[in-house]
Amino acid sequence: MAMSQRMWRREQERRRRERERRARQRRNCMIIVILAIVAVILIISKGCFGKKDSGASKATQQKTNTAGQEAQTVNEVQYESLVDITDIKMSFFSNSAFLGNSVADSIGMYNLLEDADFYTDITLDVDNVYTTATGYSTTAAIDQLKSKQFTRIFLSFGESEIADGDVKEFIKSYKKLIDKVKSYQAKAQIYVISIPPSTRETTSSSLYSMTLGKIKEYNKRIKAMAAEKEVYYVDSVSALGKDGGYLPRGVSADGINLNRGCCIDLLQYITKKAYVPDANSLSEEEADDDTDESEDGAEKTAAPKTSSMVENEPEPTVNVLKDSVKKSGGE
Repeated sequence: MAMSQRMWRREQERRRRERERRARQRRNCMIIVILAIVAVILIISKGCFGKKDSGASKATQQKTNTAGQEAQTVNEVQYESLVDITDIKMSFFSNSAFLGNSVADSIGMYNLLEDADFYTDITLDVDNVYTTATGYSTTAAIDQLKSKQFTRIFLSFGESEIADGDVKEFIKSYKKLIDKVKSYQAKAQIYVISIPPSTRETTSSSLYSMTLGKIKEYNKRIKAMAAEKEVYYVDSVSALGKDGGYLPRGVSADGINLNRGCCIDLLQYITKKAYVPDANSLSEEEADDDTDESEDGAEKTAAPKTSSMVENEPEPTVNVLKDSVKKSGGE
């Protein structure tokens, strides 16, 4: 009997020790699981806060660069405007319409003007504007101008037409387009935006027709046309050609389409320095071959500007050179 009691006690002791061993194992497992969960939480939290801090740092850095960065040179890789969009007089573009190609389309794409309408497409030119619809409309782009009366209308054409190489035909079609716009919008001020410059790399590439020589040739004809039609002229080369007449690097992948900074600078230039050219002040080179022959064969020369248009002109460029100085006026 005594032996049985000792054996029973031993068995109970063994079972107690086994229960304690298993309890210690469970505690150790729980500790390991808890530590693993804490480690995962710390890693996730660190990653999230790291991303937020990094995003905030990048946003701050970008804002600083935009506000204080000087004009870029050809050796640099990014172009940012020194002008804050809030510094532009937005009321100038109220009740305005943009009709044209990628230049006007970029301004609309970046949502820089809330109170302007855009009838634009990268494929739009002075010929297909009568048949090509833009946006969600099924109406031809030119006919969309009949939707309401605008204060100002901005026209942007020329990049696609340069590839054709027929500047006289381009100007002839452009004049007809301006006449059509005037028939729809008799009271609106019309602005023609000249062909912007391209980068040095793009200009020298055989893949594009946007050479500096062609851009200058087409723009001098556009300027003479603006004088003849008594519409405002926007000198995009003066506005954006910060690299010796070329577009700085970094504006886009192809060196032609404008980025947001370029669009801001162009808008700023329009509000301050767009003007109606004086036909009498154009050089012989600028006015050369820019006359049309009427149906009876007589040459049609540029008409002088009316006094009402002179009074409404914004301040002209400082470096007027061959352009006459206009009176300050308008908005």
